[in-house]
Amino acid sequence: MRPGGRLVIGGCPKTSKLGDSHVWHADDPDRMGRMLRLWDRHLVERRVPALLPPLLRAAGFEVEAIVPELCQDNIFRADGLARLMTHLIGAYVGENDLAEPRDVGAWIAEQQRMAEEGRFFFAITHYVVAARKNPG
Repeated sequence: MRPGGRLVIGGCPKTSKLGDSHVWHADDPDRMGRMLRLWDRHLVERRVPALLPPLLRAAGFEVEAIVPELCQDNIFRADGLARLMTHLIGAYVGENDLAEPRDVGAWIAEQQRMAEEGRFFFAITHYVVAARKNPG
């Protein structure tokens, strides 16, 4: 990258074994946790936003901003991120034989039922890191 060039990278971190940027309500939290852990297998590194600033500085970048972007919904929208995530997670888990199809179906049906009952809640914080290449 040329000096002065700008780099922007985003990600959704898992900061520890106990913390995550997902808040996704479920009547069966154990199944929800399993689905999200299985989904994590598609990632190379889940801590990118936390690891990037020192790595970028060491590579000669000035970190200009780390911006949290919240995506939250209490409606299971046809065009919403939560619905997209259920399709992506369900497909990934199914194609890789990581869970029984009935378990995936039950997880998706639970989210639909909770939405019909007015109890759906989904939130995820996406972190955007912006940096600029230092001169020389």
